[in-house]
Amino acid sequence: MPRPRLIVHLLALFFMGSAWGFNYALARITARGGANPLGLAFWLSFGGGITLGILCLVRWTGPRVTSHHMTYYVSSGMLGSVLPVTLYFYAASHVPAGVLAITGALIPLLTYALSALVRVDVFSIRRLTGLVFGFVAVLFIVTPGSSLPPPMLPRVLVSLLSSLCYAFQSIYMALRRPAGTDALALTTGMMLASSAIMLPLVLATNGEGPLAFPSGKIELPFAAMTVLSALAYVVYLYLVGDAGPVFASQSGYIVTVSGVLWGTVILNEHYSAWVWIALVSMLIGLTLVTLRPGQNAADKRHHEG
Repeated sequence: MPRPRLIVHLLALFFMGSAWGFNYALARITARGGANPLGLAFWLSFGGGITLGILCLVRWTGPRVTSHHMTYYVSSGMLGSVLPVTLYFYAASHVPAGVLAITGALIPLLTYALSALVRVDVFSIRRLTGLVFGFVAVLFIVTPGSSLPPPMLPRVLVSLLSSLCYAFQSIYMALRRPAGTDALALTTGMMLASSAIMLPLVLATNGEGPLAFPSGKIELPFAAMTVLSALAYVVYLYLVGDAGPVFASQSGYIVTVSGVLWGTVILNEHYSAWVWIALVSMLIGLTLVTLRPGQNAADKRHHEG
């Protein structure tokens, strides 16, 4: 790969990872401001859907409306937006941003575990070892008396449940993704379907309160979170198409580390030694699970093609 092109790819990777990592701090600021988790999840999906929809129009493409596509939008929206984002904001009001980032790193590990169970992926001792490291990292966080006060532990478990939802979504996407459809259009349809599902729920549970756009001190961070999420996803699509999926997946390390660092810098969070050990253990687990033999060669062929 020519050096200027590699530099662009590295800068894009760093931006994407840092943006997603920064969103953990922004989510915590927003959730602590007292906004309703379901309302926040609605606005995030709706804002992301509109932003990506505009990009679809620029590219002269858009979500297809068939029974298969609509089923996909609704199902993936439930697993990848409605449930996990609501749970995520619920947890973010009490769980430090750095801990949220570490639990978020479980997504690829859980995805591999589920894919191996349903035989979408092959069993590997090395990747199983990565799962063990991820499990150990969680134990360092949730074991009573190790790192976090007991009142915070139920919210950490909620964040873990959010990661599990994303893992289920990944498996569903691998099995049921409509063939020949642009990824940007699929994500736009998913986000718009998610917001459509949540709208009546928000109205039924809290009237128009949660639909009022977050105001005051949480308005700016929430808007920034919505924009950064959309931009980071666009950069992700660019990297997958131009640098290959393996290269793009390396953003997971940057997301996790930057999530912890942003929590320290922006929110002045302080973590016990157990949390730092959990971070190292999770990064080892990510390395063992996400890097597979032959994938780097596949990405090289992708560049040359």
